[in-house]
Amino acid sequence: MKELDENDRSSVALSECGCSEACSDSPDAEPISLDDADRLARMAAALADPIRVRIVAILASGRTCCALPETAPGSDPANEGVCICELTSILDMGQSKLSYHMAKLKEVELVREDRRGKWNYYSLDGSQVKKYLDQIRGLCGQGPSGC
Repeated sequence: MKELDENDRSSVALSECGCSEACSDSPDAEPISLDDADRLARMAAALADPIRVRIVAILASGRTCCALPETAPGSDPANEGVCICELTSILDMGQSKLSYHMAKLKEVELVREDRRGKWNYYSLDGSQVKKYLDQIRGLCGQGPSGC
């Protein structure tokens, strides 16, 4: 049997590799692209910290403080975001530490930032959350229209 290099391994014919199923070069044989796998791994790494999971849960719940400035003109009131000061209060955390965690969530585009005057408001990016969930469902064999 011939020795295979890395480039040959993915396209070996049945008779050469001895597996019970035919090997395939078709794009359908790959359950996730390298780019999607990288993006999903970065998202998982961003959520690997319990503080960031709590931040996502808080953002999903929405604003709790009524004494802050109202929604900026032209913005969506249904997704007005949570002020950084609310997050520091709820999480009992300094703003610099919280900013570090917010940057990690913004890197993977799970969180959007909206600056209004001296306040920063954060909200979940629903389209990105849906995209990540669809990719996870796809890996589980449920596809985008699954449960």
